[in-house]
Amino acid sequence: MWDVEHSSSLNWRFAEQDVRTSKGGKHFEFGWLNWLHRGIMTGMITNGSTVIPSLRYRDAHAAIQWLVRVLGFHKQAVYEGPDGKVMHAQLTHGAGMLMLGSVMEHGEFSKVMVQPDEIGGRETTGICLSVEDCDAIYAGARAGGAEIVKELMSPDYGGKAFAPRDLEGHVWWIGSYNPWSADSSGHTEEQPA
Repeated sequence: MWDVEHSSSLNWRFAEQDVRTSKGGKHFEFGWLNWLHRGIMTGMITNGSTVIPSLRYRDAHAAIQWLVRVLGFHKQAVYEGPDGKVMHAQLTHGAGMLMLGSVMEHGEFSKVMVQPDEIGGRETTGICLSVEDCDAIYAGARAGGAEIVKELMSPDYGGKAFAPRDLEGHVWWIGSYNPWSADSSGHTEEQPA
């Protein structure tokens, strides 16, 4: 549930199910959230992963621009609150998706999540991005100002990979290894050159 003053700026496809007053604003529970939950629980989602990482950024608009420009994501949806902060965004990359939003100082997630700069630049989770042209993404990350944590390499399990930090310190593992094409021994199918 999200606290917003009004829903007109959110432009949801599905109808609101419940509206209550909450601290001067309105509290909305959107039907699409229940629809999505039912779809995941019944196996309805078939055209992408049912595991979708989610990140928070202090400047979510800048993060979205950087992720699109540097890592090749595509904006699918960006929903702003009345204060201009990103309440929810969906970025796609191939069949994968990343959800993100602005850090809210007093939100529910602020009680259970921290940003990398709050814990010495460390991460509490890993995000892997599979790409076809790792060399091009590596060059783009360098040109886009990413700190490279692990230089471009050729891991034993195949492909190429590297690890950059994004503009707010989240560490990404980016590589051309495709785990979906691996056989049971962990070796990948030969890819045409």
